[in-house]
Amino acid sequence: MITPPRSTIAGSAIILATAALLLVFLLFSYELNGSLLFTAALLVSAAAWFRQMQAVHMSLLSLLWILTYAIIPGLEWPFHMLLPLVVYAGFVWTVPSLRNSLLWIGQGRKGVDIRLLVLATVLLSGAGLLLWYFFTEPDLTPFFELLPEVPIVLLPVAGLCFAILNAVMEESVFRGILMQSLESALGAGMPVVLIQAALFGVMHYHPGALPSGVWGVGMTFIYGVMLGLIRQRARGMLAPVVAHVLADAAVFAIVAGLKLSG
Repeated sequence: MITPPRSTIAGSAIILATAALLLVFLLFSYELNGSLLFTAALLVSAAAWFRQMQAVHMSLLSLLWILTYAIIPGLEWPFHMLLPLVVYAGFVWTVPSLRNSLLWIGQGRKGVDIRLLVLATVLLSGAGLLLWYFFTEPDLTPFFELLPEVPIVLLPVAGLCFAILNAVMEESVFRGILMQSLESALGAGMPVVLIQAALFGVMHYHPGALPSGVWGVGMTFIYGVMLGLIRQRARGMLAPVVAHVLADAAVFAIVAGLKLSG
């Protein structure tokens, strides 16, 4: 993974404004209005005008994400994130300046320290989810209904497919596109890790997330911090994706186990 070049003052301002816009969008994504779309389009236009490619990456993805919710309200997993990502990838592929400035894709280091961080993240996230379940006693019926109606022997395959798709999507957005743009504005450091983790956490506020609510925001914020630190330390995407896949597989196994035992 190549460190992105630092953005100008204008580019950095656009990136930080886009982060603020995403925060509002993720908090109130079920109450969209035209001002969010207008602001997102304005930020993309400003980034293109100033030729700030890192700002274009982040603002373009944000615009497509908001536009998807506006056109197809109530869109469920995985299309709520997959559709804007696919369209974004199409823009990146066809526009050379965007394609050449896409720097976050890369495996990175795979040392012992990285493996220990991945293991700790998976164990802590699984333990946190179990504690959340036993202390808050949430109604998991909506999530039970999302489990595929397949023979028990095929549930692990379904769980792995869910974990891979969800992890790749969320890591591409938060530890990939957003972190690269934020690093170009603020440099590689804790502020970037905290901002992307805050956005990741806020996304889990709504009832459709697991975990959700205030507990969900807090737990996934910590989870996002750990994944962001792994990404920075590994200087690549393989380690955070693996950690996310394993953690999501554990979540699937916990939910499936609770359903089968109940």
